[in-house]
This record gives sequence, structure tokens and C-alpha cells, in this order.
Amino acid sequence: MKREKLFKMKEFVLGELVIGVAEDIGPRILKIALKGTPSQNLFGILPDAGVETQEGFWHIYGGHRLWTSPEAMPRSYSMDDRPVKIEAGKEYIKIYGNPEIQN
Repeated sequence: MKREKLFKMKEFVLGELVIGVAEDIGPRILKIALKGTPSQNLFGILPDAGVETQEGFWHIYGGHRLWTSPEAMPRSYSMDDRPVKIEAGKEYIKIYGNPEIQN
């Protein structure tokens, strides 16, 4: 079984890239692959890895988590284990994360 299939994911083709956006966690991109080789995900998927935080167990999950700039503790590492809203157009993908409870 491919590990990225452990998460619900929407795939989009933007130019020569296939981008997989997590639906049930995030905001997080779980997959980037070339259109010609869509099964070769450039991101690792780590569903069980993580660390204990003041908010609880923070999962690394893999892929790439999105956050506002600049990166800062603890805001950049708030829990991202709830579903997100995804909108897509011909040349864009918008991912709406959830409010950060502790930050």
C-alpha cells in the first residue's frame, strides 16, 4: 500500500506538476510529482512520526505543512489534524486551515 493513501487527498495538475493536497489534515501538501511520473512522490509520508507538545501529540505526517511567515514557535507548529477547505481553479489552489486554538 502506498503510504500517502493513508490520508484523504485531492490531486491537481498544475503545468507539469501533480500536487496532492490533504483533505483530512492540514493545511498540508502531501504529494508533488511530475505529470509524466505521478506515482513518484517527491515528499515522504510519515503518519506515525511526531513529538509531544503542550497541545498534545503533534504529528509530522510528512509532505509539507503550510503556515504564515515568518516561521515561529509555537505558531508554526500548531495542531493540523483537522479537515481543511480546498478551492481550486485553473491556475491556483487555495487551502483554508483551521483556527489555531492555542496561538
